[in-house]
Amino acid sequence: MYIHDHGAIITFVQPTAATAHNSVTLEAIIDDSLHPITMLSQVQAGIRTPNEITLTQVAGALPFRVTATIDLNSYNPTLDGPQLITVTATNSNHTKTTGTKQFTVDNSGPDIVIDTPVAGAFVGGVVTISATITDLSGVNESTVVAVFGGDLSHSVTLTRPDPTQNVYSGVFDLRSLGRNYVLPELSVRADDTLGNHGELGDRKSTRLNSSHIT
Repeated sequence: MYIHDHGAIITFVQPTAATAHNSVTLEAIIDDSLHPITMLSQVQAGIRTPNEITLTQVAGALPFRVTATIDLNSYNPTLDGPQLITVTATNSNHTKTTGTKQFTVDNSGPDIVIDTPVAGAFVGGVVTISATITDLSGVNESTVVAVFGGDLSHSVTLTRPDPTQNVYSGVFDLRSLGRNYVLPELSVRADDTLGNHGELGDRKSTRLNSSHIT
């Protein structure tokens, strides 16, 4: 009786997240019911080359399972943007199968656009600051803050009133700056969920109306 050898079925357990920074965990199940994979030497993995990832066998796992922690900073040139992890298994019958897992290396902080106050506008008293903030890996909402004059003591947390929108806003009393601030720089800062930092500043966006300064 003839049985066709399809080779191993490769199933990725990790990574599960769409993006990664600094490192990523690889875990894969290598299942071959006809010619079971039994040795680590039968499996290779890589991103830029077929076998630059050092794999470890998960002891006692059936079917065969491998894992690895991939140091994304070890690559030269630096990995950035969409990537493919390729796992190749060769069974004892020399049948080779390949599986791939896509993820994105995210090395950039959030994209920030200050919506209000607009550049060049005179502002005074209690002012509303709003910014549109987006990030591939998601914004860490606890880090979103507007800062005046580069001084964190003159800052306000920005929150997202509508969870379906990417607009963050807050209010700040410019009179608390005193008369020493005539053209204070307004910056908006935020981190993404991977720890990448983003910041946007504009000195022209906060020309104070002197009638509102105490």
